[in-house]
Parts: sequence; structure tokens; C-alpha cells
Amino acid sequence: MFAPRTGRPAVLSEGRRDDTEDRKDDRLDAVVSTVRTYANRTEVPQVHGGPGQKATVTPTYSALARRVLPDAHRSTEPRLLLPRNLNDDETDTLHNPAFPFTQDVRRLAVVHADLSGLGAYYKRETAGKFAEQRLKLSKDIEEAIQNAVRGAIAAVEQGNETRDPGLTEAAYKVNWDGSKPYWAYKAKRVDDDQKGKPDHATVRIAAFRPIVAGGDDVTFLIRSDLAFDFTRALLEGIERAPYGLSACAGIALVKATTPFLLSHGLAEELCKFAKKSAKTICNTPPIPSALAFYEPVESLGESYEDIALKTDLLAGGARLTACPYGVGAGPPAGKVTPSLDDLLALANALRKLKGRGALRELRTDLESGREVAEAQWRRWRQVRKQSLTDVDAALKKLGVADPTQTFINTTPKTPHTSLFDALTIVGLHKAQPADDEGRTPATAATATTAAAAG
Repeated sequence: MFAPRTGRPAVLSEGRRDDTEDRKDDRLDAVVSTVRTYANRTEVPQVHGGPGQKATVTPTYSALARRVLPDAHRSTEPRLLLPRNLNDDETDTLHNPAFPFTQDVRRLAVVHADLSGLGAYYKRETAGKFAEQRLKLSKDIEEAIQNAVRGAIAAVEQGNETRDPGLTEAAYKVNWDGSKPYWAYKAKRVDDDQKGKPDHATVRIAAFRPIVAGGDDVTFLIRSDLAFDFTRALLEGIERAPYGLSACAGIALVKATTPFLLSHGLAEELCKFAKKSAKTICNTPPIPSALAFYEPVESLGESYEDIALKTDLLAGGARLTACPYGVGAGPPAGKVTPSLDDLLALANALRKLKGRGALRELRTDLESGREVAEAQWRRWRQVRKQSLTDVDAALKKLGVADPTQTFINTTPKTPHTSLFDALTIVGLHKAQPADDEGRTPATAATATTAAAAG
């Protein structure tokens, strides 16, 4: 008996005892079944209270969750649950919490970070040491990494709001200046049809889920609009640890329906790409911290470097991305440029503007040549009624010599632009002002794709 989706050995889902043809949809991958069984034993919360009463929820956390969740997050009311599925039609909020997407934006980020120089540091510091001393250093380093993860979670959560899904969109104002993205939201479960159970309970659903946080690797599944703040805080936290360590990271921005195996593979490739670039500045610890990200428009299945060589990242003789971006203070040898802070400054400046649809179309214009795209850029600037001072200042920090003439940094051997990277970040937020043609970023992107195809 094999699972229809994976082709691997399967078991019948709970409650099924036969293997008849009409039961084929109940076959579950045996590995997935084992994982679910473990999750049910370690994560299903305890609910206390009688019929007609508000329930008291006592979450249970896996060992991984206990290591990375700040104590305050595990004890604060309403109690925090980690999401366990990506289906928005899930009604059992307590026992099978769904990922808290914002509005109808169902995009995720798989963040994979890998420490740089850990092996060399450990070898140097433990030379001639006793086993107990080596073990203590290992535990201290692991604790420092977990503290960095806790700090990243706290940095994303600090000052952010919770969302009650009972409120209408009109009643719930979204702050799109980048300072307060949603982090978690309140959800209610009603069990009127189940005798002997409490009628309702209010909980918070985290907008992330830890996958790995041990050794020299950290992998998180997090809502895409929170990914950059989380990753920046994580890398900076690792740099602040008293061990001279650093890390590089990859962020795969994917649809919720994308298989995790492919998404994680892309995140690892991006992390390797960032680390390879960082080592060109300094090949011995401390190595500069950096991150690379990518939002695939087609199905995955090839390495990022192979993707980068294709025309979707190279047009008109210019790279359509400036990845990787430097994070943190950097070692004395220097840091990766351009910096993530400068990219986020450009994204925030663009977020305030109308007429961004034409900027996305510059990607298509570049295929006809840099001169064509730069002419369209100047045309776009001429018809703007809003000030472009912040945009120009950010572009200059990103290496553009004269933003009034071009959006491309021509200094490197292969010219590149950060404009489309910034637009990708802007597009992670759904509720934004429409452009001059009345289009939201999503419809503008669709129109651009259609124009390119036609």
C-alpha cells in the first residue's frame, strides 16, 4: 500500500481498517503519519472547563519550541500556539491551528541560516582542552544561538499587533509603514456540537514555526512579510554573541502550496550563495554576515546559481538583483555591500508612492536593452507628482551614481539593480495604495507578466 501523493509506503488514516479501492484517499504517508503522531503527543494543548464556560488553554510545546520561544511568549494570555497546517478552512483552532495569513496573502518564507567559521573557532578554542571544557563550550555556543533566535522572535513581535478575525477589514486598519506587521492573531473555537467540552477559547497563533535550531543551522517557516525583520535580528544576534561568530542566510519566498522540500532546498542554495559571496571579502572568521532571497515565478527544482544565470535574473546586461545583502556591523575586513538596511530604506520609500506598476514593467523593458529601460525610468520620474527625495537617497546608498538618469549600479563588473528586490519586499504586503492606473501591486504584476508573455 502506497501513499498517492508521495508514492512511499502508507498507512490508513485513523479510523480506517481496510484497504479497499474506495478508501484510497485515506492512505497516509507512513513518515508523515509518524510525524503527526509525535506532534499530537507533544503539541496538542490541554483544554479545561465545562460546557458554557470559557476554556482555559494549557499549551504543550515540543523540546524545540521550548528552546526557542521566549518564556514570556509561552506564559502570556491568550496562550500562544504554533501553527500546524496551511489550510485556511480549518475550524479546529485549538488542536490543529492554521497558519495566520494576512487577508488573502498566502505567501510564506522559508528562512535557513548557517553559521560561518564555527568549525575553525571550535578547533582553535578547544585545542589541548579536556572533554568537559569542550562540552561546556559546545553548550555555551548552542545557548548563544538559541538566545539569538529568541531575540529575533521578540524583535518581530515587539510593538506588533494581534488581529481578531471577527473584525471586518473596514474596521481593522492596517499600518503599512513597515513598523507594525501582524505577528499573531486571536482566534476562537466553538464546540457547541460537542457535549462536555467548553464552548470557546481564545488563543494566539504564531505567524512562524521553528523547524531546526541546533548545531550550526537555524530553519524557520515564517510569514513572508515578517521574514526580513526576523532574519536581520537573527544574524545580528549571532554577531553579538561573545564568540566571534557570524552567519549567512537564505530566504525562499514561496506560495503556501509549494512543497517544503523544494522551498527548503532553495533557501539552502540562497544561504550558500550568500556565504560564498561573503567569503570573497574575508575567508577566515569572523566572516561577514549576509543574506540572499528569491521569489520564484515558476516551479522550483534547480539551484539558485543556475536560476541566476537564466534571463529571469539577467537582462540588458544587468543583474536584476543585487543579492546578497550585508547584515550587521561586519568584521574589520569589511562587510558585504549593498546592505540590507539600505534596501529596506528603498522599499519603505517606494511603499509610499503611487504608480509602482510602471516600475515593475522596467523588468520587461530591460530585455530590450538598458537604454530602453533607463528612458522609461526617466519618463516615470517626469510624471511623478510625489517627491522622490527618499527614493534617490536610498538608490545612492545602493550604488546608483545618478538616480535621475538610471536605477542601475554600473560600478560592478556586471551592473546590477536593487529596484526589483525592493519591489519584491513591498509586494509582501497586500493592502497597499493602488497605483496611478488603479492597480494594486498584485494586479500590476499580473499585467506585467501578461505583457511579457504577449
